[in-house]
Amino acid sequence: MGLNGLSKEYILMSIKPHYADLIYTERKRFEYRKRAPKLVDLPILLYETAPVQKVTGIITDWSILQASPEAVWTCSKTHGGLTADRFFGYYEGCDRAVAIRIHSVVSFRDSLDLGVLNPELKRPPQSFCYVRSELDLPMKG
Repeated sequence: MGLNGLSKEYILMSIKPHYADLIYTERKRFEYRKRAPKLVDLPILLYETAPVQKVTGIITDWSILQASPEAVWTCSKTHGGLTADRFFGYYEGCDRAVAIRIHSVVSFRDSLDLGVLNPELKRPPQSFCYVRSELDLPMKG
């Protein structure tokens, strides 16, 4: 039941498979969003979008960097997985950028369908949402 045998709350975050691969291989240590999660003490489950369409791993330790797009880019560009054009295009018209700094990530031994994680989940979030699950997560190792 969850990470520790109890019902557990998580952040469920949608991510493209290419970026998930970069995160799991530690070539991408920052994930960019336009808004930050409010509950920063929760683990982040990674839901890979099409064609995978499964929950494939978990970020167990992370922190938030919020500042102007220019300041966030300066701090994260070497491990952000984006070109400057793509980064600044994403934040065009925004005065704040959010970077989730990934300190620790684990891919799952077996990927999970959303409905297995939580039967009430009918579709993945556009960016992220909060979910509760009683499932023992299939951690590698």
